[in-house]
Amino acid sequence: MRYNCRYSHIDKKIYSMIICLSFLLYSNVVQANSYNTTNRHNLESLYKHDSNLIEADSIKNSPDIVTSHMLKYSVKDKNLSVFFEKDWISQEFKDKEVDIYALSAQEACECPGKRYEAFGGITLTNSEKKEIKVPINVWDKSKQQPPMFITVNKPKVTAQEVDIKVRKLLIKKYDIYNNREQKYSKGTVTLDLNSGKDIVFDLYYFGNGDFNSMLKIYSNNERIDSTQFHVDVSIS
Repeated sequence: MRYNCRYSHIDKKIYSMIICLSFLLYSNVVQANSYNTTNRHNLESLYKHDSNLIEADSIKNSPDIVTSHMLKYSVKDKNLSVFFEKDWISQEFKDKEVDIYALSAQEACECPGKRYEAFGGITLTNSEKKEIKVPINVWDKSKQQPPMFITVNKPKVTAQEVDIKVRKLLIKKYDIYNNREQKYSKGTVTLDLNSGKDIVFDLYYFGNGDFNSMLKIYSNNERIDSTQFHVDVSIS
């Protein structure tokens, strides 16, 4: 009987360990799902709402220079700081007329006035305005869908502008960040340039979970010829 009791005691320990491990695993899954749900909501809020979009034509930066990789602009009632990945990018636009098309979230600080931060999204102002339709090929779970289009109106645009417009369309037509059904969890937007180079954005890149870390993907301010590319989208 002692032999059986000893093993019964061991069995109880093993059972308790299994219960604890199962609980920890369940807790981790719940936390991961909560994290994923929050970030999907943040991405949708960031790209869907036009209140986060900064658009301006023919403006110059203010003389207030804080760092060498940042320029400041006044856009309507917004004090905008635009950050770049490299110093030389900001120098290219310093004291010149530029157009801005970028996403921004209001800075979380108790500061006088409304302060916003953006990453890239700047092109030199060009008086040549012409509407150009950019084709978008869509693969939904590997099945090709009817093509879509976005329009741009400048000879050169930033990859950020294209990505923003494509995501807005995908949110509207495919509800890609829907949290109830979560029909999609993977996806890419690929700018296929005629030069042979691809620019790829991960539709579900969350960064650190805050808006600014999500937007830093645009800090290289990559620009492309509006007539020399198309877009491929894959969602699953």
